[in-house]
Amino acid sequence: MKKFFSVMLAAVLLWSALLPAAAAAQEDGAVPTVYILGGNAGLINENGEQVTPIETPDGYVGDAVADCLGDLAKALILRTPEAKQAYSDKLVSWMAPLYEKVVMDNNGDPIGTYYPTVDYSLTPFTIPETAADKISGGEYPLRAYEFYYDWRLDPFVNAGLLADYIDSILRGTGRSKVNLVGRCEGSTILLAYLAEYGHEKVNKIFFNTAACNGYILTSALFGGDVHIASAEARRYLNNNPNFSLDQADVSALPMGTELLTLAVSLLDASAAVPGLDLTGAALGRLYQDLVRDAIADVLLVSYATFPAMWTMIEADKFDAAVDYIFAGREEEYAGLIARIRRYHEEVGLKTEDLLRACEEDGVTVGAVVKYGYPAIPLCEDSDLLSDGHAFVKDVSFGAVTATHTGTLDDKYISARVAEGKGKYISADKKIDASTGLFPDTTWYIGNLEHQYFPYLIDYLNQTFFVTDGMTVDTVPSYPQFMVFNEAYRLDPLTEENAACSTVGADDDTPSLNNSMERFAGAFGNILIRIIEYVSAIIRGIVAHAKGAA
Repeated sequence: MKKFFSVMLAAVLLWSALLPAAAAAQEDGAVPTVYILGGNAGLINENGEQVTPIETPDGYVGDAVADCLGDLAKALILRTPEAKQAYSDKLVSWMAPLYEKVVMDNNGDPIGTYYPTVDYSLTPFTIPETAADKISGGEYPLRAYEFYYDWRLDPFVNAGLLADYIDSILRGTGRSKVNLVGRCEGSTILLAYLAEYGHEKVNKIFFNTAACNGYILTSALFGGDVHIASAEARRYLNNNPNFSLDQADVSALPMGTELLTLAVSLLDASAAVPGLDLTGAALGRLYQDLVRDAIADVLLVSYATFPAMWTMIEADKFDAAVDYIFAGREEEYAGLIARIRRYHEEVGLKTEDLLRACEEDGVTVGAVVKYGYPAIPLCEDSDLLSDGHAFVKDVSFGAVTATHTGTLDDKYISARVAEGKGKYISADKKIDASTGLFPDTTWYIGNLEHQYFPYLIDYLNQTFFVTDGMTVDTVPSYPQFMVFNEAYRLDPLTEENAACSTVGADDDTPSLNNSMERFAGAFGNILIRIIEYVSAIIRGIVAHAKGAA
């Protein structure tokens, strides 16, 4: 008994000694941040092979196109289900080998073991039992605790790992809460965490260019609802920082250069007369007649097997996408369908509810939205304001915007001003921030493309976390509307620099005459090449006949 009391006394004394230390650890108010990175990072398999990003062997595209041309021609001419399926099968035969190491099974589970890599160094990310305390200068660096993950997986699976990581950090730092950053696809994991585990351990939330409400390419292709307008397609190709027609290597394709010139001249001609847009109409018919069905088959040997990709389909297009991709194959993919429906129902349809609940319980939610780049031209409303890959209305959780080339209607602006909401209208008259979910803690940066993440945004993000009650009005360095400067600065958006916020909005469209001249030249070159090919074949036949004689 005496020994028992001695142990108890020692425990009490030890606890008393630790209490001041624990209190001191909490007094400084520093909160660690878990930075949930975006998707499409490197993955290695159990053999140590780097399997993503997907690498296309040299000449593969050219060989694939050449091999598919015959089946495409038959499908175009015959228009029979058999001919169309043969073309689809040929496409799949070329696509499947590229994705065979990363495609997932019919339940949306990995086939084998995969690990995320850190900076492609082949070092798997593992969650320690107790994370090291990385406080520095009284603060936690924004990226002290980066969360890496297999970006293909069901977000609920990754949310479970995130929950373990958060607990590890709290154990190691002695804190009771963390801040959360969701960058691009990381926003879907953040929301899945809130849906599954609540927000009791969360201090503040920040969405860095969130993709949780829709990613244009995913919504269009998975939904089977592609629309092409020549003006938007031309604008995107001319102003996409990740792609240049001038640098496109089409030398491996038969008459590739001539065909590219022909296609561009047709786009230019149609853009010059948008009311007619024969090129867009022709591409639309080609998509509906041939490509639409083939894309569903191609996606089922690649991205459609990744549950994570389904989280980036706009909520109102989800059911149509499921019907399109899995038509006639619902039983075969029942496991995957159930998985993606769970996220759609518990997160996709309840995003606003989840975030409002955070706000009501004192969890401040902020966001940064980029804009000013033409949208991927594959949907009916591709002229809306975007960051090139996601619409501002989706990234901002509901803000009303103008088109890429237009501005908000003057009557609309006047009405907002009369309501006392004029301060939420951007100087370039393209955005009404008051209509977003969090109007006072959402920042908009023009002249920034979706996939470009300058550290200037990190500085804004960190300021948001370490400053109590920060809004778009409280820190002069970070007004609600800014524009990214080529000198690597964030300048306040004003009427004077408003034209700099959106690239290609005043892009000059070639005249119809010039476009048709280029078309005639390209078409003439193609005819000459065809005549040369036919002549060579005829000469060969004649030579063979003479030799046989």
